[in-house]
Amino acid sequence: MFGLKTYRIPARTVALFDPAEARAELGRSFMQGVMADFERHGLRRLKRLRRQRPQLYFRLVADLLPKEYRLKKVDFSAIPDDELQRMLAAVREAIKEKQRLEAGRAVDEPSAP
Repeated sequence: MFGLKTYRIPARTVALFDPAEARAELGRSFMQGVMADFERHGLRRLKRLRRQRPQLYFRLVADLLPKEYRLKKVDFSAIPDDELQRMLAAVREAIKEKQRLEAGRAVDEPSAP
């Protein structure tokens, strides 16, 4: 349970604690509890949250989305070249905008003594 693995060695038993396994098991248990709670109350509570506190609702949605996406294999052969060029330009502009925002944030922050 929670990261303890028992190994049988002749004439004795050894229990080893694995933090990564404990974290994974705790995460699984936690998510099972969240899923059970959601199945019981979820939709009704989400609707109420969306109506009464929309800022928290959208924060919850944003927090549940992945922070980044990793693509393993993408086939762009069906997309016309001009559309790919527009997509690439949009990505480049988004990167520039992020860099501008980060640079502005760094200017606004007071320097450490």
